[in-house]
Amino acid sequence: MQRFYPEPEQRQLAGCDGEPLRAAVLRSWLIKEAIIKARHSSLARELPLWWLDHAGGTLHHVATNHVVRPLEGALMGWRWAAVGEALELPQPAPLTWHFDGG
Repeated sequence: MQRFYPEPEQRQLAGCDGEPLRAAVLRSWLIKEAIIKARHSSLARELPLWWLDHAGGTLHHVATNHVVRPLEGALMGWRWAAVGEALELPQPAPLTWHFDGG
C-alpha cells in the first residue's frame, strides 16, 4: 500500500477489507490512471504522487496541491474515469449508448 498510496489515502483505506477494499482500490487506480495519462506521464513516476479523497471524490497531487474533480461511472459492466478542462463545462451532453446486437 505504501508504494502507490500517499498517507492521506492510506488512512482512508486502512478501515477497508474484502470487497469494499477491492472496489476502493479499483476506483483509485482508474482515476489516477486517467489523470496520469492526460498529463502524458508514466504510472511509475506519478502514481505515488496522487491521492484520492474517497468521500469527496477529488484527486490531490501531493507535491503541488493541485486538485482535480474527475468524472467516473460504469457502462455495460465497464468502469471508466475521465479528467480534463473540458469536463468542467456546465452540464455536459448526456451520454447515450445504442447497441443493435450485431
